[in-house]
Amino acid sequence: MADNATPPATREPIRAEIAGNRLELIESGVERFNLLLELIGGARRSIRMLMYMFNPDKDGDAVRNALTEAARRGVEVRLLIDGFGSGATADFFTDLGNAGGEHCVFNPSWGRRYLTRAGAAAIYCATTRS
Repeated sequence: MADNATPPATREPIRAEIAGNRLELIESGVERFNLLLELIGGARRSIRMLMYMFNPDKDGDAVRNALTEAARRGVEVRLLIDGFGSGATADFFTDLGNAGGEHCVFNPSWGRRYLTRAGAAAIYCATTRS
């Protein structure tokens, strides 16, 4: 019966436009990652990115390197990562800073109710260039 297998159905992507913003659901992690690199590579003026998890691994290297290349092209690059969910240190972003980009680390406060994201939280920004 395998000879008569029906090919998988393809469906149209889920898209919407809200208040002039186009939205599209990207279901695959690989597809989202590739699209992120494509968007960074095509940026002309500015990139403002917020990441909860940014780690010094293969994927983190690729995103950091793409951001660094964008900064070298003259794109204004500002990256905010979460200090609680990210493992990337300031040294990891040295080349980004040297290229003119900026990265900030949001460090939430610890309180009686575990993790406080509002109120008194510290944000460390690095714009140091060598």
